[in-house]
Amino acid sequence: MTTGDDHVSDIVAGGSAANQQETAKDTGLDGRFDGRRSTVFWMQLRYVLLPVLTLGIYRFWAKTKTRQYFWSHAEIAGDRLEYLGSAKELLIGFLIALAILLPLSGIGVAAETLFATSPETAGLLATLGSLGVLLFIQVALYRMWRYRLTRTAWRGIRFGMDGSTLAFAGMSILYFVLTSFTLGLAFPWMRVALARYRINNARFGDRHFQCDATGGSLFLPWLIVYLTLGIGYVWYLVREFNTIVSHTRFGDSEIATRVRAAPVYGWAVLMLAILAGGFVFVFILQNSSLDFMVRTAAHHPEAVTTVFFGVWFVGGLLLLVAAWVMIVAFVLFEVAKQACNSLQVNDIAVFEAAAAQSGALEPTHGEGLADALDVGAF
Repeated sequence: MTTGDDHVSDIVAGGSAANQQETAKDTGLDGRFDGRRSTVFWMQLRYVLLPVLTLGIYRFWAKTKTRQYFWSHAEIAGDRLEYLGSAKELLIGFLIALAILLPLSGIGVAAETLFATSPETAGLLATLGSLGVLLFIQVALYRMWRYRLTRTAWRGIRFGMDGSTLAFAGMSILYFVLTSFTLGLAFPWMRVALARYRINNARFGDRHFQCDATGGSLFLPWLIVYLTLGIGYVWYLVREFNTIVSHTRFGDSEIATRVRAAPVYGWAVLMLAILAGGFVFVFILQNSSLDFMVRTAAHHPEAVTTVFFGVWFVGGLLLLVAAWVMIVAFVLFEVAKQACNSLQVNDIAVFEAAAAQSGALEPTHGEGLADALDVGAF
């Protein structure tokens, strides 16, 4: 029989356990990701097909819903991330970008037409045009990261990003030129420098992150990839990610994560195998229609072209859809899962003490240039 003292002891023990759980939650060092790969797969399949039926308009809602899913299933110290962006913001940003890019594109075409008789001038214009596209891509990438951070919150406090978009774009071009002159050997310095600039200007509330990673620490891994003509590039990217995160701090709090390359490779190989199988299937289907084409060519020669290009058009479109779905559900899902599940923050109290919000301006519309130039992931 349970006595009164036993009951009190149970209450005390239960209270102690609850306190221990609460303490573990407040000082929890680990992140957690509890999304389901199958859910993401079918969700992406639906989100890829719907934009086709809506002439691309639904893509902004698809991106927003995908981010909401990933953010809401990522947990840090017992609390989940929130994605606060909207499809309307992405749509408005895209329209603004088109309003800027279309006139510039028209000016470029007109200039090339006017100076077509001068090879030197045409070459110069082509070079300037390429640099202009590179500049716009870097502007798009920086604004993309700024938008995503300002629309991300944890425990009600938003992340953000300061810094200069033009300064980032200018630095990107200089490093691109340096990497070109060194035939790609300066690639790790470029990648780390650009990541360091983004991280040092990123903030949580009114406090900034600090990153002291250097490109030199990644030169040997990159040299291996370089000398093997790209074999192991995914391994390098994973190592680069782990290195940059492990050299990032938030005040006195150190951050670390350990993404393993082998599972990422495994999913990437599976994706390529499925796509290769799909390509073979389309090829066999096209060959199986040869008999039909031969029999009808005498009376309807246009049928040969119609069937041939029809099979490859539909098959190619389906392969592109499958590729995007698997990139998100296989590769990006694996990276997100590993990054969250291996995340370690040695002093979560530093984040809890961050001020609610700084007075820096936040973008009022979506990623714009990133959508117009089709850069970045979801």
